Amino acid sequence: MASKLFWQRPQLRTDETENKERKATWLELFFDLVFVAVVAQLSHSLAADTTWPGVTKFVLLFVPVWWVWIGSTFYNDRFETDDVSHRLFAYLQMIAVASLAFHVHDGLGASSVGFAISYIAVRVIIIVMWLRGGHHSPEARPLTNRYAIGFSISVALWIVSIFIPPPFRFVLWAAGILIDIITPLTTLEIQRKMPKLSTSHLPERFGLFTIIVLGESIVGVVAGASETHHMSVPVAVTGILGLALSFSMWWLYFDKVASRRVKPHPWWLATWVYTHLFLVLSLTGIGSGILNVVAHDGAILSQPALWLICGSVALSFVTLGLFEFTLAGAYENPKAAKRTAGFRFAGAVLAMVTGLVLGSASSIAVISVLAALAIIQIALILFEGDSEKEEDMPELA
Repeated sequence: MASKLFWQRPQLRTDETENKERKATWLELFFDLVFVAVVAQLSHSLAADTTWPGVTKFVLLFVPVWWVWIGSTFYNDRFETDDVSHRLFAYLQMIAVASLAFHVHDGLGASSVGFAISYIAVRVIIIVMWLRGGHHSPEARPLTNRYAIGFSISVALWIVSIFIPPPFRFVLWAAGILIDIITPLTTLEIQRKMPKLSTSHLPERFGLFTIIVLGESIVGVVAGASETHHMSVPVAVTGILGLALSFSMWWLYFDKVASRRVKPHPWWLATWVYTHLFLVLSLTGIGSGILNVVAHDGAILSQPALWLICGSVALSFVTLGLFEFTLAGAYENPKAAKRTAGFRFAGAVLAMVTGLVLGSASSIAVISVLAALAIIQIALILFEGDSEKEEDMPELA
């Protein structure tokens, strides 16, 4: 590493202002690997407990993990330097996230204190990074100070939660996460005066996290087949259909969302970002659902397992429909955006109807209908074409 890169002061990046295209760095890709481990743990826990308490536990543990990734991603978009200091901060975050992965299996039980301490540690690191960036970039100081205040209040609640027994401990967690999520929304006017976020780097980063959660569908097929200890026709059929469902979700997201730009207003980008939370929750749910479908070897699914996969597919369609209203093409052709969103919402309704109608049917029938619904959505894309035009992406964080 050249001496001038050894230890740099973080400065606001101006790639978008200078029309420079940015790509995810090797460090960011390596950093994502630790989230693969956390998401895998959460997905397997959800597959093992598909009841409402199990789903609630999954959501309460997944959101903090996702928010840690969000914090790192937006900091990098603003201040990434790739010097020794930046790499050390990334390494420290990875240690804390690895600790989250270790404690997440019983994150609402015996490991809840460990999970809280891990979250506190990684959030403190991110707060220090924001303050350091603001210290060396006066232009960013109003933003970084606002972040530091809001995020510190959240961390304080998490610290207090360590000394409070469940279930009130988890109430404090929820309050802290809510403050974390609201804080960036209070900075939108501040950021309008700052350099724009990268319209090439940020969508790529969100696409990479989406790939991580889609990967759980692949794992679900393999793990589900492994649980049967033999390769029967029902296992093969449900495995193939599970892959078809996952492949279709990849197609729908990367052709219709990841490849298009967001409307030029900060609130639309905020909607785009937070809609991703529901997308990755639902895609992880699909992966867990596929595992159960394949493992049932053609038998009738339990009601919780049935509603997990049907509900997850429905939520995925809803989020994909909501994205249509945030994307630039909705300005040029609002009728097309509404029509596409309508297709997605109709698919969500049919996915829920599938759960009602096929409650006593075989797992093959359920996954066949859900995969067919997703494939129909792709067919509609191919028939309607893609007339969206690109526009500038606004700022959020």
